[in-house]
Order: sequence, then C-alpha cells, then structure tokens
Amino acid sequence: MAGKRLLSTPKIVRDHQHKATIWGLIGELPVAKGVRLVGEVNGEKPRREDQRNSALLGVIWQPWSAKNVWFDAGVRRGFTSGVPDWQFTFGLTFGFSTSSLTKSSTAAELRDVRSGLGTH
Repeated sequence: MAGKRLLSTPKIVRDHQHKATIWGLIGELPVAKGVRLVGEVNGEKPRREDQRNSALLGVIWQPWSAKNVWFDAGVRRGFTSGVPDWQFTFGLTFGFSTSSLTKSSTAAELRDVRSGLGTH
C-alpha cells in the first residue's frame, strides 16, 4: 500500500529559547514483496540560523513477512549550507505490540492467582 505524509502546517518547536519551523513531505512505494522505496523532502529554519533543506531516497526491506523486522538504507542530499552535502544512513527496526505483552502477563498472573486459590 502506497503511503504519504505531509506536514501541512509548519510546526514551531520550542527548546528553551530556540524556535524552529519544520516542514516535510514523505512518500512510500511498494516495489516488490517486502520491499518499499521511500523518499522524503524536508526543511528546518531555526531562529537566527541558516535554512536546512534536504532530500532522502531510500529502501525498506522486510526479509521475513512473518517477523516484525525491517532493514533500511538511504542517502540524503543537502540543498543548503546548513546541512552536509551527503549523508548515508542504515538501520534495523524491531516491531512489537505492547498490548500483546500486557495480555500475556495478565493471563499468566490470573493463572497464578487461580493456582493459589486451588481452583483450576
């Protein structure tokens, strides 16, 4: 499923006395089973600093569809003097659900309580 996200209104980020306007557009395109091509164009304008605009092109790969593990790699190109000309990124993501962990522990605790009461 193709996806995209647009930060339609600039965000103002406050870190003590620092303010910045951040914008971005992100897109994903499935190209094969377990492989997605991703792209991003974004920018940031910190107060009293140079504009920071860049674009990223990358890939996300899920080698095992039954497992929640993804590998990703990308190359980012800076368009303004406030960012490096080129950057390379590699990553590994593990996915898990906190609700399934909670349900499992709750069921185990309930079994322990029942065992202690002598009911089975």
